Amino acid sequence: MKTIRIIMISCALVLATSARAQQRNYTLRATVGTGIALDVPATTPVLTQFIAAKQLSKHWALGVGTGFSLYEKPLIPIFAHANYRMARWGNVSFTAEANVGGTILHAGGYVAPSVGVNYRRYHLSVGYESQSLRRIKQNETPHFVSAYREELSHHTVTLRLGINL
Repeated sequence: MKTIRIIMISCALVLATSARAQQRNYTLRATVGTGIALDVPATTPVLTQFIAAKQLSKHWALGVGTGFSLYEKPLIPIFAHANYRMARWGNVSFTAEANVGGTILHAGGYVAPSVGVNYRRYHLSVGYESQSLRRIKQNETPHFVSAYREELSHHTVTLRLGINL
């Protein structure tokens, strides 16, 4: 329930600031996607992202973002975003992107390079996502209690569809 509230607040902030962003050369993007897990056991994730970026030149944009990734446990990455527009033909532009940061629910890292296509306000990208997390697992029986630190890593080929606000 708490994560749903965080997502709702993030969406409201993105929509509330979209008019200002267009006046000041900022780009806001909200995406939703899924992927093919490369790990065993495989878990098909549900992925969302909210990105705010400033255009530095006609090719480069830098910004920050957050999101929500639901594997077997929810992960909330916070990352730095870099976007390079490779080519533009009319309403279509091709981009290469990289997101690097960490996750806040379970301490860990986050890396997500991708290539994408923008058509007017819509965005479609294919990429790779790697998230690592650390957590304490605890087992209790009537005879003993054991606790250990578990380190997991999720590797996924992603497909995202979004809208530029």
